[in-house]
Amino acid sequence: MEEQKTKPDRPVSAQRRFWVAVLAFLFCGAALFWPSRPARVGLALAETLAPDEPRVEGARHPPPGSPERRAILDALRGLVPEKDGKKALFVVRHLRLSGDWAWVETDPQSADGRDHYEPVECLLRNQAGSWTVQECRPCCGECEDDPDCREKSRYYRSLRTRFPEAPREIFPEP
Repeated sequence: MEEQKTKPDRPVSAQRRFWVAVLAFLFCGAALFWPSRPARVGLALAETLAPDEPRVEGARHPPPGSPERRAILDALRGLVPEKDGKKALFVVRHLRLSGDWAWVETDPQSADGRDHYEPVECLLRNQAGSWTVQECRPCCGECEDDPDCREKSRYYRSLRTRFPEAPREIFPEP
């Protein structure tokens, strides 16, 4: 008897991804002609057929004035000097948290806005209900001799090796 040659089987998730892409393409193309219903149906169908991979809760941005945001920024206050007995204000460039981890990048300034301090970029962790600074990125020339510190993408990579529990999605795209 002669052996039949068959194509090697692709994993089910790869086949699903292929068909999800085909369906999404077809429905999005149909949306050009009928913009309302096909796109909604296509998105719902694509979500149903999406690969069965674990979903990780995405990082979130605590809104200004929220107790969570205030607690994270209060953990940074010891890093910035007070002026005339007034605490520094933090102008937040990036603040994302996921679970018990947060990454924050701020530009601190005096309460009156006249004095600006060195940027503060820190990894924080909530332990026993209190946010604590785990590590801050050196600033302003302190990184010149260290390529793992100087380049942000390399710094985030090395930080994740030192803190593997910290979720990747809290860090900004370099």
